[in-house]
Amino acid sequence: MMEPVLNIASHTGYVYPNETIIPWGILIVFYPYVTGLVAGSFTVSSLYHVFGVTSFRPIARFALLTSFSFMVFVPFFLLAHLGHPERAMNAVITPH
Repeated sequence: MMEPVLNIASHTGYVYPNETIIPWGILIVFYPYVTGLVAGSFTVSSLYHVFGVTSFRPIARFALLTSFSFMVFVPFFLLAHLGHPERAMNAVITPH
């Protein structure tokens, strides 16, 4: 835990963003990593299929398959981090 350099007013009743420590779980860290894999593999695939860069021909189909496979799997990291993944649809169906 980080200790403040100067402890002038330790209990003011307010929490500022630079005074909080937010522990990120491994599931939250995996989410942008796998999302980057999806974006990168889709870019590699589209370089051949859309833009005609023939040097990507050997891996274009594999990259497209990888992109779609991970795209389906990515939301499960966030749902597993929620603790109650059955409540995920409440954010969509409730007005507040």
